[in-house]
Amino acid sequence: MAGHRATGPRRGAARAARAAKAKQARREQAEAEAEAEAEPEEEYEDDEPAAPSPRRGAATRDLLRSAGLMEVLAMSALLGGAVLNQWMASLVGWALIYTSRRLSMAEKKWAALGVPGTVAAGGLVWLWGRNEGRWGEQLKEGTMGQAYEDMFLDLVRIAAVASTLFLLWRARRRLRS
Repeated sequence: MAGHRATGPRRGAARAARAAKAKQARREQAEAEAEAEAEPEEEYEDDEPAAPSPRRGAATRDLLRSAGLMEVLAMSALLGGAVLNQWMASLVGWALIYTSRRLSMAEKKWAALGVPGTVAAGGLVWLWGRNEGRWGEQLKEGTMGQAYEDMFLDLVRIAAVASTLFLLWRARRRLRS
């Protein structure tokens, strides 16, 4: 039975071997590209500037490709909301995180709920410290709610940027592995 296909554990071992070879080939290609980038460029004898490297911006493109479309859209909405001070755009960005197929459920929850929750908790701790006179200008009696409202948009902006940084970090880790 020369045409019989491998089954069971032998098929799994063959897949694992192919995956290991592919990973090794990618690693060797990345090392070759890193060596090519590390080589010094030839100096021009005239005063013309050197032509731009074909790899210029490639790291950013690779990072964005490893992030995926939904993550890039989420990061764009988050940063757009932070820059334009539009908290609704940031909410859209956090909602887009949940549509990602590349992130695990734990990563989605942390990026969309954990990071903003941590920032909100930090804001509450800051206001508590001000209310107790531990740091910053002490709050007047009964103004903690108003102080939190005044701080709300800044906290949303900080949370949006922090969530974006978390998504970039995850994409970079995925790119390296």
